[in-house]
Amino acid sequence: MNAPDLLVIGGGAAGLSAAATARGFGLSVELIDERAALGGNFYAGAGEREGEDTVLGPDYAHGSNLIANASGARLSKTTLA
Repeated sequence: MNAPDLLVIGGGAAGLSAAATARGFGLSVELIDERAALGGNFYAGAGEREGEDTVLGPDYAHGSNLIANASGARLSKTTLA
């Protein structure tokens, strides 16, 4: 396994933004989060919803875009004690 160009800890709004930006520049990214699904507290479940979300609004729908733009990042579901 090769070392990534960037290691992002946390798959919430900030971590997804960092991973998406880095992927946009062509960097390899490893994203570490303890949860099974990306999105953190703010975008919880955003990657599991399809289509435009009129109930939760456009800000929440932005989470789906972040998750899609961060695709290609290697995801590790890990916790350390």
